Amino acid sequence: MDSNITNVFVYTGQPLESIPEDITHVRVASHVEMIDVDGHTFGHCYELVNVELNDGLKIIGPESFSDCQSLENITLPSTVKDLGLGAFHYCVNLVNVELNEGLVSIERSTFCCCESLERVIIPSTVKDIQLQAFAFCTNLASVHLNEGLEIIGELAFQCCESLETIIIPSTVKKILHEAFHGCTNLVNLRLNEGLSTIDYYSFDGCLSLEHVLIPSTVVDIADGPFEDCPRLVAVEFSDEIEEFVSETALQEW
Repeated sequence: MDSNITNVFVYTGQPLESIPEDITHVRVASHVEMIDVDGHTFGHCYELVNVELNDGLKIIGPESFSDCQSLENITLPSTVKDLGLGAFHYCVNLVNVELNEGLVSIERSTFCCCESLERVIIPSTVKDIQLQAFAFCTNLASVHLNEGLEIIGELAFQCCESLETIIIPSTVKKILHEAFHGCTNLVNLRLNEGLSTIDYYSFDGCLSLEHVLIPSTVVDIADGPFEDCPRLVAVEFSDEIEEFVSETALQEW
């Protein structure tokens, strides 16, 4: 953080009765391990442009920075294990997010409606991406999922309209319902061996998707995973999994 900046709010971890509405910079003190688990600590700080998170921070509480509409960049220290529900929800000008190794879970709606976010790399330590974690990130064009991820949750990437390619790592066991619903420009989808479950409507409304190869490890395909995919001309899967496919799973394409 620029040493010449004088309008810096130093967060010491103590309960806050109020936050100045016009703060532009936040520094988390070096001894702080969590930003209020009760949540909403800096929510609706519309002028907040810079946040310095300390090494040693472990938890960012629910909605801690939600609706901080001027925030453009955030870097999480490797000590952060948990991002609370909606921690950066509706940070509409957030362009760059750096998630470091050490993070275990990306909780519900963490980056939902961050419509300026362009790329994200999910660290290998993350085991699950929860409900609507990146939903409505309409400019999110690049998502790199590392080996280590196990579950892609419900509506996790809903309506990420700029996303064109997604590679599912071999460690992912489940893609839950509507995980990629409405990713209208998704053309390239690679499902790797190791995947076991494709839940209902997982790729519903992926208007540009043309071809899907189902891995031999898949044992459960629910209804309508590729519904409303008008350009989809081929879904290939091995004979071994046919008995696990519901009668209506591929009915709508």
